[in-house]
Amino acid sequence: VLHIEGSIGLETGHVFHPGAVVVEGDIEPESQVKADGDVEVHGMIDNAQVEAGGSISVAGGIAGGEKSVVRARGGVHARFVLDAAVDADQDVTVEKEIVHSHVRTRGAVTIEDGRIVGGRIEALGGVVAAQIGTEGLAPTLIVLGEDFRLHELLEALEQRIRNYEKNLEQIGETIKTLVPRMHMLPPERREGLRQLEAQANKIRAAISKAHEEIERIRQESADRARREAVVTKMLWPEATFVILGEAHKVRESYPGPVAVRFSNDEIGVFPHSRREAKHEGDRKADED
Repeated sequence: VLHIEGSIGLETGHVFHPGAVVVEGDIEPESQVKADGDVEVHGMIDNAQVEAGGSISVAGGIAGGEKSVVRARGGVHARFVLDAAVDADQDVTVEKEIVHSHVRTRGAVTIEDGRIVGGRIEALGGVVAAQIGTEGLAPTLIVLGEDFRLHELLEALEQRIRNYEKNLEQIGETIKTLVPRMHMLPPERREGLRQLEAQANKIRAAISKAHEEIERIRQESADRARREAVVTKMLWPEATFVILGEAHKVRESYPGPVAVRFSNDEIGVFPHSRREAKHEGDRKADED
């Protein structure tokens, strides 16, 4: 663990650490922090680049800007998110508000006692908020059940498979040329041929493993998907929800608790009972 007593800024310079980082103060504008482990900030992140191989926890808020990037392979927890871009592989939990921000997560976005106003939220695991939108009718876009990293993850594996197949084809051409002359080859060439055949078998096994990984990632993404947004207090007009490529713009105010989800092949706003809300909270606690 790298422990920073004050803030990270011009005086400290950028921080790159192969472990966890704890910052007692703020991460100041235009600073960079990259850690292989968790990042814990007791102050706030202000227009800075922060990337963590684990989770990011911010006692204050995350304020964005032109140089702002916050990415976590784990989850993100903050008091507020303002004009910021946040990417996470696990849940994004915010205490007060997410305002005019672009938040993408392979988990859920949860802001049980606060609001989402403006910006764009992409949450594979759904959304729970006290309020979405505002009486000022700020356009707010919520994309539910979509995995923002799925294409990136699959493309990397598919490219690996293409490379394997190209190598396998080249080895196959060499083997095809040498096999008919096997009896004429000197011992060292025969041994080289056997090594090529062994290499080809290893590549076939690697291709099979990559295909299995693709299926695992697809299944994991499908298992995480939850195409529902729960609003416990107020859903305002001009909030737009996208599910499975279909968009639904809210035209009137809905006091909570309500849920936005698919029903009868269309997106709608439906009553959401306190019991359902409690069940969702219990289910989420069990998952955690």
